[in-house]
Amino acid sequence: MVICRCGFQTVIQTSHTNANPGRQFHYCPRRGTRGCGLLLGPIPPICPMCFELLAELERTTSMNKDVGRKLLAGKKETESSTFHKLDDVSDIHNDQGW
Repeated sequence: MVICRCGFQTVIQTSHTNANPGRQFHYCPRRGTRGCGLLLGPIPPICPMCFELLAELERTTSMNKDVGRKLLAGKKETESSTFHKLDDVSDIHNDQGW
């Protein structure tokens, strides 16, 4: 996160000029009004290996979230089943006058 001199988080904007087509820059979100005029960049492009690593990290994180959801659903189902069995045992004991 980059903070400008006004104390705000900078905004990233993509250039569409002939000099810097597709390059990204950080700038003050109050630019054009009473902002500090901060303009940083261009942001260097990500190397191909880093791009692949980030993509793999995103896939792994997504997979882990799916596994976590399935485990949580299984836990809730197991807890529900256990409580039903305890209710059944309690009913049997009540029927027998225990």
